Amino acid sequence: MSSHFLILRRLALASWKASRIVWAAMPRMRREPAGKTDILVRVEDRHVFIGECKSWKGPKTISDTLDQLLGYLVWRDNKAARLLFIRRGNPTEIIAKSLEKIRSHPSFKREGTHSDEFGERYNFVFHANGDESREIKLAFLPFVLLTPSTS
Repeated sequence: MSSHFLILRRLALASWKASRIVWAAMPRMRREPAGKTDILVRVEDRHVFIGECKSWKGPKTISDTLDQLLGYLVWRDNKAARLLFIRRGNPTEIIAKSLEKIRSHPSFKREGTHSDEFGERYNFVFHANGDESREIKLAFLPFVLLTPSTS
């Protein structure tokens, strides 16, 4: 695994533990025109990474969050991530349903390279809203956070 991926994974888990999925405790930055995003990494005046975090509440969680995430991106943004927290249910089934919803999204173009380990990280290429030739690299990162009482 790359060091950037490990840093992002640690950040997401630490944020989840600290806020118990109340993302208001996490630094959020205003984005135009669509609102706020959960994770925004900037270098000088550029957005180099945009991430959106949600807990699994069914397949609609995936399509709604993809629409939300794509709405945050401006033309020059080309890297984004969808972080999914799985707190109950069967993680294998939930990840499979999530991947199905991602592949059926209208902006989906193709698969990217994937981690060899199931459930680690999945990469996709989407097109930008309003510009089918502009490609966005989207990572899907599922985090299984089951506790003994919910598994």
